[in-house]
Order: sequence, then structure tokens, then C-alpha cells
Amino acid sequence: MQDKIVKLYDMSDTGTFYEAPNVCAPDIPASFSCSRNGMSMADLYASVEWSSGSLSENSEYLVTYNLLKNQIIDEGVVHNKNEREVIEEKNYGEANRQTAIVIQGPVVYEDDFTFRTICWYSIVFPEAKIILSTWEEEKECSQFESFYKLPIDIVLSKPPQEKGVLNVNYQVKSSYAGIMRAKELGYRYVMKTRTDFRLYADDCISYLYTLTKMFPAKGISRKRIAVLQPFLDIAYYIPDYILFGDTEDMLNFWDTGTPYPNHTDGMNPEMLMFTRYIKSLGSYVDNPLENLKDYVDMLCREFIIVDPSVYKYYWKKYSYEGSVLYQVSTNRLTAADWFSRQVILEGE
Repeated sequence: MQDKIVKLYDMSDTGTFYEAPNVCAPDIPASFSCSRNGMSMADLYASVEWSSGSLSENSEYLVTYNLLKNQIIDEGVVHNKNEREVIEEKNYGEANRQTAIVIQGPVVYEDDFTFRTICWYSIVFPEAKIILSTWEEEKECSQFESFYKLPIDIVLSKPPQEKGVLNVNYQVKSSYAGIMRAKELGYRYVMKTRTDFRLYADDCISYLYTLTKMFPAKGISRKRIAVLQPFLDIAYYIPDYILFGDTEDMLNFWDTGTPYPNHTDGMNPEMLMFTRYIKSLGSYVDNPLENLKDYVDMLCREFIIVDPSVYKYYWKKYSYEGSVLYQVSTNRLTAADWFSRQVILEGE
């Protein structure tokens, strides 16, 4: 059932928002999940189940789907482009070839979420290396066998002896192990995500790669790490569920040298990791909320700030955060703020 292309059209909006060749293993049904405009996955779920021999070679299957009414309006076959041509059109070249996507954390088996996420990434990022970094205990689950059929690298680690506050050492260890595999395989960039997280923007890697070229690092890091909008009213709180950066810098950020303690002075995992990293760069700002200008300057000098729309993501843990409108608030440093600040910093 390969060499088929699925397009879903949202008739409650305009334009094609989902396009996916079925390039997974033959025994994987071509069912895909879509997320849009902050609606829940239940509202946005759309699937097409193939029946053997239903479509001819190199055909294109069109599905018109009304997300608001949750129903298929029309469907048909259009002979147009074959699978390879579609993939080549979405090939973003050098950026993808140099990047490893590290997916870390426990596998989400519900709705085959992690599995389908990897299938999706193999479609939209065909030249990037996909690395699943999870725990040895996953081998005990029969469903895990299906991951070995995918064109990915799998890294299995033993759980850390110390959990750390809110299990921070679990995240650190699996992230570091996956990034280390990327380094061993020779990949220069890493996009670190989670097993309960899915992004839909097929151009995000090339966009972030270009920004790291345009805005070189100001400190001792090799390149700037791209992070989602940081809080301005919570010191050193940087979202850690998706980051993009040079492999060596990412290893430094996820350094496992000293485990984090189980109890801290009110600092959450994001603050612990970010504080350790910026101290390694010599960029720590005392009392950042009292010295907000210095804090913002530090963020703008050492990092690339991106908005959620760059990724168009869905986070299964918090479904409402799948909207591109997520995090639009006055207490965050936005990409527009960051770009404006670059001009000021260059003139100093």
C-alpha cells in the first residue's frame, strides 16, 4: 500500500493543510491525525483506511474534510504526481541532511501517538535522521516491536538512580543519550522533541537552520540555540520541550555530569537546566526580574527566540497548546521582540 498520497482539505477554512504520502511499512494503516486552531485531537481527527488494491500505482487520493462538522464531504482519485515528486518538492536540502530529530521520553502507545509521529516525520523530513531515545523497559511491551520496522535509530537507556525534581533527570538522561547518538552519527544539528509532542510545520528545520547562520553566537557557544518564547515574569524559565541547535551546544545544555537534586529552592526543571547552561556560557544575570533589560539582552544575545507558529505543534499532554495562538501574551519574549532587539544589539 505504498506509493499513495493523502491530501486533506479543510472546508471550514481555506487551502490544503495536510499532505502525506503513505511511505510507512506495508502493514501500517494510512491513518493520520491533524491538529489545528487549538481544537482537541478528538475534534480534529481525520483518517483514511486503505483497502487492498483500492488505488492504482502513483495515484493521488483527495479527501475533503469538514473539521467543524467532523465528516468527510467528498473523496476521489486524481492522477497527478507520484510520491517521489511530492517528496522532492518538500525537500529542504542541506538543513535536513545535517539535522537529527531526537524524540525522547517514554513511548506513548495510546492512539499509536509516538509511532504515528515518527511516520509523519519520516514523510516531511525524509533526509533528517530520526532518533528515538527511550528506556530499556519499553522492550517489555509487545507494541514496541513495531518501532524496529521504522527507518530510525533507537537508543535505550537505563533509568537514572535519582529522579530529581519532577523527574528532571529522566528527561536529561534520555535527551543527552539521543543527542550523543546524533553526534556519533555525524549530525551537526539536533532538534530535540518529546514522545508526546508532534509538530506539523515541514519547513521549521530549514527556517531555524537559516537563523543560526544569519545570527552567529555572541558568547562561547558554537551557535545560538533556538527556544520557544521565554517568560519575562519568571526568571530563567525557558520551555524545554523543543529546542534546536548545534549538536555540541545541545550536549552542553543537556549535560548529565551532575544529577539534579530531588528538592530545590522553588526552581522547576526548566529553570534548573537553563541556569546551568547560561552559567557555562558566563551569561548569568543576578536578580533578572529586577534587571529585566540585562536579562532580555542576555536572551537576545545567546539564543534565537521563536514563536509557536514556527512549529505548528500539538502537545498531547496539554492539548490546548496545539494552537498557533498559544503563548500570545505580554509576559513572554516574542520573536518580533527578539528581531527588533538584534538591531539594537548590533548597533552597540
